[in-house]
Amino acid sequence: MMRRDRGEARPKDRVGPIHALLGAAALGLLVVPIALAGARAPEAQTSRGAKAPLKSLKRRVAALESRATPAIPNALPPDGPAGGVLQGTYPNPSGLAGDSVGAAQIVDGSVAQAELGAQSVGARQLTATYERVSGGTAAPRGRLVDAVASCNAGDKVLGGGYAWGTPPIDSSTASSTPNVSTGGFDNPDQWAVTAESGIDNTLFAWAVCLRA
Repeated sequence: MMRRDRGEARPKDRVGPIHALLGAAALGLLVVPIALAGARAPEAQTSRGAKAPLKSLKRRVAALESRATPAIPNALPPDGPAGGVLQGTYPNPSGLAGDSVGAAQIVDGSVAQAELGAQSVGARQLTATYERVSGGTAAPRGRLVDAVASCNAGDKVLGGGYAWGTPPIDSSTASSTPNVSTGGFDNPDQWAVTAESGIDNTLFAWAVCLRA
């Protein structure tokens, strides 16, 4: 076994254990920051990519908040004056406001006697009616003559009759009926009479008309 002199130099290609340990530690300190930086890069990229959808969502929320929202009752049951087609005050509005229900809101045939209260419909709730009397038609004794009473244009006849200018000693009636001035049988607007008097007389027809 060879012995070295104390002054002999140590070979350059040999490294002691302590040097190897220190070198490994230094390398580890260098690798860790690089690894952490590499790990944070995707996170930063994802955060930047999410900003656009987030801005879009914020704009939608702002648009919804700016829209007018329906009134919400402050108390239950609600109180205060009624609005819209109602009149009175909550919680018990007295009914529908005037002119809030018309023909457009009622289905044909949906209102009959069963839906009406006693004495709930009177003259004020009905369409106005009026009478029309024809001019006098000369009626020589024993001759049939015609007389016609006409409603205003667009109105309908509800009923009618006739009268003599002088009470006759004897008379007969051939017909007393609704009539359509323009032909046909729908929506009559006249009352027509054909009659005969036992004396020279004057015939009048009269009609009860319903305003359209």
